[in-house]
Amino acid sequence: MARVPQHRHLRRLRLLGSDADDRFKRELIYTTSSPFILLLQWRFAGRRIGGRELLGMLMAFAGVAAIVLRGDFRAFAHMSFNVGDFGMLVAAIAFAIYSVLLRRPAAQAIPPLSLFGLIAFSGSLRLLPLAVWEFFHGGLLAKTFSAWSKISGIILIASLAAFFCFHHTVRIFGPPTAGITLYMMPRSRSSWP
Repeated sequence: MARVPQHRHLRRLRLLGSDADDRFKRELIYTTSSPFILLLQWRFAGRRIGGRELLGMLMAFAGVAAIVLRGDFRAFAHMSFNVGDFGMLVAAIAFAIYSVLLRRPAAQAIPPLSLFGLIAFSGSLRLLPLAVWEFFHGGLLAKTFSAWSKISGIILIASLAAFFCFHHTVRIFGPPTAGITLYMMPRSRSSWP
């Protein structure tokens, strides 16, 4: 692996998991949201988990474990997780909770576009203090048209369009079926530069 220069901003990126193997591993950990959705619905909504769903959930956990452990299940005994891995697991569980809550009557009563706008706006407000802090402490800011167009693409396609489609899928099919779409994420992201 090439040595990363020790600039202040690059150290932050490295701490957040800029290594390609770590990013892929964390995306796979994040796909455990689907089984967590099933578990949450079983525990709190009394939803019965069918045999095929149970098998799929076990296969999902086993698949993630196989990749994280690189096929050596004995390594689990002396495996160490870093903060980024734990953060992704917390994010996976939080996303599962979020997905289940989208199906609650209070969320269903709000028109889809309004609900999505409210969630996106409140998320932006929550991130604003961190963005301001980052800006005033030397955070990187895009300077070229090419960089801003890539950021715009990420915002419009990978964030807004993807989450709106996910919300619609939850509304129409329910959280467990919508959760299956998360399995497309590592494959689709692996083709990105």
